[in-house]
Amino acid sequence: MKTPTLMQGLLVALLLSFCGGVFHTALSLVWPAEAGLRLVIALVALAYLLYLLSSSRVRTGRLVATVLWGLISVGLWYGAPSLLAYTLVHIGLIWLVRSLYHYRSLLPLLTDLGLCALGLCTALWALYQSGSLFLALWSFFLVQALFVSLPDRWRRSPGRGADPQDDDARFQRAKSTADAALCRLSSSR
Repeated sequence: MKTPTLMQGLLVALLLSFCGGVFHTALSLVWPAEAGLRLVIALVALAYLLYLLSSSRVRTGRLVATVLWGLISVGLWYGAPSLLAYTLVHIGLIWLVRSLYHYRSLLPLLTDLGLCALGLCTALWALYQSGSLFLALWSFFLVQALFVSLPDRWRRSPGRGADPQDDDARFQRAKSTADAALCRLSSSR
């Protein structure tokens, strides 16, 4: 997949917010409010994690990252920390995956950590002002969509096999250079 765009981030934010709000409303009919909210947070975080992994140029470790997220989420569910701690761990996992799969130096990692903190603050503010989970999720993911605005030089370069078209173009350039060198060698004799 190509580098994520702001429009993709906005669409993901809208989709996650809408689905999270609807799912929470449906769960509130059959589950206690906090348990339903925990499940919504986990599912929305998983969906965003999958988006981040699919939009990354790095291919290795995707399954490991997903399995580790799942194990941590299950441990959190049974460990039952406070709702704030539960949310902070999921936001931390989002930051960690985005940092590992999208950046290559310390400065963007710290900047992204700031985006996560700002997203949490805007989500809490929206929740406090409106009482709406949809608006809280929208506010959080709206801020998260801004990670694409970080400079390209901070992004990871494609790993092996990241983009087959780029690999083909590089191969064709290398082949042309090798053919030209062979022609020069054979004509000099």
